[in-house]
Amino acid sequence: MFSKDGDKKKSFLGTQADLQGTLKIRGVLRLDGAASGRIEADQVILSETATMRGEILARRIIVSGYVEGILRATELLEITYPTAELRDQILATGMTAGMESGYARLEREILGVGGAVHQ
Repeated sequence: MFSKDGDKKKSFLGTQADLQGTLKIRGVLRLDGAASGRIEADQVILSETATMRGEILARRIIVSGYVEGILRATELLEITYPTAELRDQILATGMTAGMESGYARLEREILGVGGAVHQ
């Protein structure tokens, strides 16, 4: 994790989780299961098994799974290779994409809000 977030609470939704609606968390949320709706947290981590349909608003978002919707990262969006698949809108101040072999796919539009895309 990030050092300044070390004292923040961490929440976990496992592979059997199926969340629908709005979830607001202080601290870090790790999602391994499915969610649809809106997630707000300081940091959201979507593992390789995660599926998210809806909107995520967080300072930092790390994506290794599937997202269909809007990602709003105010500090950093990290897209991990090789499993991330993103569809729809991405709004991020800084973005890191690990797409060495091009498997991670970005479809529709990436809307940068300052910062740069790094590959």
